[in-house]
Amino acid sequence: MNEKKILILTHENGRFATKFVGTMEHHEGTNMDVFEMKSLFEDNGFSCSILKFSELDMCDNYKGYFVVYASSEDYGKFYKNYIEDIILRLQLDGAIMLPNYIFLRAHANKSFQELLRASFDNNELREPYSISVGSYEELKGVASRISYPCVVKTSSGSGSSGVILVHNEEELYKHTKRLMTIHYVDYSRDLIQRIKLYIWRMIKILTKHKHSQPISEKMLTNKIVVQGFIPELEGDYKVLYFYERYYILHRNNRKNDFRASGSGDFLFPELSDEVIKVLDYAKMVSAEIDQPMISMDIVSSGKGKCYLIEFQCVYFGPLTMQYSPFYYENKDGIWTKEDNKHSLEEEYCRAIVEYISNH
Repeated sequence: MNEKKILILTHENGRFATKFVGTMEHHEGTNMDVFEMKSLFEDNGFSCSILKFSELDMCDNYKGYFVVYASSEDYGKFYKNYIEDIILRLQLDGAIMLPNYIFLRAHANKSFQELLRASFDNNELREPYSISVGSYEELKGVASRISYPCVVKTSSGSGSSGVILVHNEEELYKHTKRLMTIHYVDYSRDLIQRIKLYIWRMIKILTKHKHSQPISEKMLTNKIVVQGFIPELEGDYKVLYFYERYYILHRNNRKNDFRASGSGDFLFPELSDEVIKVLDYAKMVSAEIDQPMISMDIVSSGKGKCYLIEFQCVYFGPLTMQYSPFYYENKDGIWTKEDNKHSLEEEYCRAIVEYISNH
């Protein structure tokens, strides 16, 4: 019998991913315990090692290893890009990445999420329709395909940051140009250009007059997603999938806003017709994506349809799993509620082990 080998990869400081300590109302982030994870994997028959990304010797053979890892949300995504290089190389060499490299690429990358969603086999999961562009010039080229109202969002960002509802083409250009200008200023390596742009901003604020945009439209680049707007929503659902277990949180919209993410107004819902509908939909998503863990943002419209707005398979917030008093399982087509008595490390490792056992 071949030895099952699992490799846990951490950041340079030994960090893997975040878990929360404290109460639901008063909690703070800390590191997941990779040594507890190592023990849990070994208890399930794996030979387990822990290495920092920088400690990997790429001359070694990792073919057949199961590799678990976390992403990064560093400013500029430079460290995330470094992680992507390593994970892709390991996957090309035959290591089994959990999750697959493409879902690391999709982390904090709404543009790539939408490109993946458009390729789903299940047509029901392809709605709402979206368009991804990489520059202001490209946006103008596809504007005729856009229906209003729609939602414009930057490819990166969390907690509803960089998400704007637009009602017409004029607003589309205005807000997209602003989002791309911010991106240009933040990432420009030309110090003089950055200073000029900040001075221009301050003049505009202090004089309260409109000034012509000093940046050529051809220079405005940033990944932007234009997504169909779903009206009359009161909130959304955060569903965390840990292999066959579904943890669900309902989030109400912010006051006088169409966005729910970051509202802080939420509850853990009991079974109802709507919750069953959302769980059935989440089950379709998990079957389509087929990874050990998935974070899903799902909305349920008044017309009885559900839509997948965003998803992540790595380095997502674990609050819903950690603080929900229960989770749901589908047993022979029936949703059942089970008490949540598990730590994040226990549930993470269980999901990995059971996923491997069933693939």
